[in-house]
Amino acid sequence: MVAGTFTVRLSVVDDAGLVNETTRNVTVAGASSGNATLTLTLTGGGHGVVEYTPIVTACSKDSEPVCVREFANLSTVVLKATAYSGSSLGNWGTGCQSINPAGDECRIFMDGNRTMTLGIN
Repeated sequence: MVAGTFTVRLSVVDDAGLVNETTRNVTVAGASSGNATLTLTLTGGGHGVVEYTPIVTACSKDSEPVCVREFANLSTVVLKATAYSGSSLGNWGTGCQSINPAGDECRIFMDGNRTMTLGIN
């Protein structure tokens, strides 16, 4: 879609054959395509993993504490965190549009590049 301001003309003919016309300017924002990058940093001294929906390679605190993944721009990504035995989940950093009651899922709308943190203690 091309962004810009366009003139739209609407003509309506009623049952009596009378024509009513109006003209308006409409501004259209271009749809953003491509990918957006989500950078997730896992902090704290605990151990755990974060899985993504849509599915991509999971992020493990032990092997990859800073994870960079690409998702379709304008998509919603769900992060699902699991703390390993003896560890507990901390707080999600800012950027979650919603967090489930258990605190282990974060939804992010990818309308651009995003940076997130999660503490695992």
